[in-house]
Amino acid sequence: MRRSLMFLVVLSGACKGIPEKDFIEEYEPLFCEGYALCASDEMLRTVGERECLQYLSTQEYPNPPDCRYDRKAAEACIEGLKSSGCAGVDPEIPQICADVYSGCKVPRIVPVESTVTAN
Repeated sequence: MRRSLMFLVVLSGACKGIPEKDFIEEYEPLFCEGYALCASDEMLRTVGERECLQYLSTQEYPNPPDCRYDRKAAEACIEGLKSSGCAGVDPEIPQICADVYSGCKVPRIVPVESTVTAN
């Protein structure tokens, strides 16, 4: 009985984080919402929140053979984005977002210099 309980505790801890599909579905609108809040009026005349979402929907995310996806970092990235501010005219992207994908030739998510950290 004790071994079964311990196994369940270990298994439940291993499942933390969010699946990649959910991450992408949450990240893109949060990023574009932040863009719309931070961008200058001049920038918004050409690219608004809708155009930002359209652009991101055409971008490819790395595939697992090329990169490793970190579910825990993804969850922390989303939580950090929900409370982040602006870094100039760009949305402030928490540093933890750089850890969502690793081993990529070109990082998919590049954090904007900021003081925001996610746990």
